Amino acid sequence: MLYDITGTFNAWSHNASLVADVYTQTGNRIPENSIELTLPRASLGVGRLVRFWDHKIGVLATADLMMTFDGKRNVLLKSSLVSVDPSVGIELDYLRTVFVRLGAGDVQDVKNFDGNTYRTYQPNFGLGVRINQVVLDYALTDIGDQSASLYSHVFSLKVSFGEHK
Repeated sequence: MLYDITGTFNAWSHNASLVADVYTQTGNRIPENSIELTLPRASLGVGRLVRFWDHKIGVLATADLMMTFDGKRNVLLKSSLVSVDPSVGIELDYLRTVFVRLGAGDVQDVKNFDGNTYRTYQPNFGLGVRINQVVLDYALTDIGDQSASLYSHVFSLKVSFGEHK
């Protein structure tokens, strides 16, 4: 899948004096330009679904590579040409109606204030239920606080107007 294939123009503004102390403490530069161009991204993924017990139980294993082309990013595989952020997941389903999901991604090397680095990743957990053409999903990100980011609760609702197969 390709994202932002034509690029996206972004314009923003901020009060640099309000963030100067934080940027200085973290060793970051204060952005001077308020115009950005988001370059295209690509995602390459594979998955394998296996059904058991008269097709009542399903196991779907997936692996994805999110590729960006805007220079080195803080991801597992990086170069000046492309940065690659891998993720993996597994989904168990019962009668294609109830779903349990586990996954991990967002692998980063984080620098401490003392200059040392450590590697983090973000494990995720999810539940889903399908009732006819309605799917309700819930995901909890960053289980166990393994990454530098905070956890999030994500809910989604999908309604299909086509025939459920």
